[in-house]
Amino acid sequence: MSDQFVLQAQKYLNNTYQNNNQWVMLTENGNTGTAMMEGLVRAFQLQKWSTECNRLFRSLYSSGNEKSANNL
Repeated sequence: MSDQFVLQAQKYLNNTYQNNNQWVMLTENGNTGTAMMEGLVRAFQLQKWSTECNRLFRSLYSSGNEKSANNL
C-alpha cells in the first residue's frame, strides 16, 4: 500500500540529488522499505559529507541472495 507522504519524499529526494553521480534514483511508488530507508541515509550522507558516499548499505544488504530494491 502506498503512502502519499512517502511518494512526496521520494520525488523530493530524486529531484534534489538527481545530478549527484552517487545518488541512486528511488522508485517513486509511495512504498516504504529498505530502498526508501537507504535513500534517506544516502541523502543525509551526501548532504553531510559530499565527497564520497559511504557504501555501508551495499555490504549490509547485498550479501548472498539478499539484494536491495535499487541494486546498490
